[in-house]
Amino acid sequence: MVQICRRVEGIPLAIELAAGRARMMAPAEILTRLQDSFGVLAGGSRSADARHETLKAAMDWSYWLLTEEDNALFRRLAVFAGGFSLESVEAVCPNDGLDRDAAMHLVGRLVEQSLVSVNMAGQQPARRGTGCSRRLREYGRAKLEESPEADVIRRRHAAYFVTLAEAACPKAGRA
Repeated sequence: MVQICRRVEGIPLAIELAAGRARMMAPAEILTRLQDSFGVLAGGSRSADARHETLKAAMDWSYWLLTEEDNALFRRLAVFAGGFSLESVEAVCPNDGLDRDAAMHLVGRLVEQSLVSVNMAGQQPARRGTGCSRRLREYGRAKLEESPEADVIRRRHAAYFVTLAEAACPKAGRA
């Protein structure tokens, strides 16, 4: 069961939905099915709200409750494969008036909504950062791909990291 909790990244609703499957599947089978999709977590209680019947429905509900500004930032953050810094958010995810303070405020709102987490404990300062769980990042990436801005965001992301790489090793860019 510990492996299932890790696989669903500790998301309470996902744990509850996986536990509901234990009546018809062995834990090893649940874990195997969780490898590829949300499908095993579909179809909760008949008396539950629709948004609680699947993890995806709960994510849709959370996304729908966000402001358009928060939605835009959430889907743009999905371009990052791992964590991100406020500086990278400013470079890759700008919109009208997105400066350091605005980025910090918007990321803070996503943290409050449990859509983004902050990782500070036990890491070197260079490795500290903010990020989304794998499932949330996959969901955000799907939303980004549905939007007309996907190509622009991917190009900004690539350009930002090329600039970082060139700054870290200036001679490599000239070879």
